[in-house]
Amino acid sequence: MGQEAPLAEEIWLRAFMTTWPREVVFGVRALKSMPKTGIFSPEIMRLLHAAPVVSSEKLGVGAKIIVEGHTCDDEFARVICWIDCNSIELHVLDVIKI
Repeated sequence: MGQEAPLAEEIWLRAFMTTWPREVVFGVRALKSMPKTGIFSPEIMRLLHAAPVVSSEKLGVGAKIIVEGHTCDDEFARVICWIDCNSIELHVLDVIKI
């Protein structure tokens, strides 16, 4: 069997991360989660570039997107983010080690 086609959200997220990587904002909760989980910004950025979108919900002028994937240390992580289409920013809301 072949690999599933990427969701539209995945295509959009990859394009965003390629075009505007400096527009990623880490929220307070995500910043507090990093030391607890041992998953820091370089790994989060890699997950946003490569991990599959497992959930998405369009809300007004943005969308909540959840990606899940393996870290470089082979741990499984979930990154919850909010994409604000008005300001062209991606807000990392939380990082969870699963």
